[in-house]
Amino acid sequence: MKLSAKMTVYACMAFGLVCLIFAGHGLHALAGMQDEAERSLTRGYTGFWLFLFAVAVVFGLLSHLMAKGRFGSTDD
Repeated sequence: MKLSAKMTVYACMAFGLVCLIFAGHGLHALAGMQDEAERSLTRGYTGFWLFLFAVAVVFGLLSHLMAKGRFGSTDD
């Protein structure tokens, strides 16, 4: 299955938004927690989703550069 660079940019944007929403939910939940074990688990959950957001941003940026012709193979 081949994906175009533009479609990949949009898919990365959508995936990044979903990851950011889940990370925001985790950050919001931290404010009301009293148990340190639960806070630690929630920090890990939030960190995981922020990591996935960073991956989506990197791959989206690379796809954007490929779509613009600034990165990738050249036809020489």
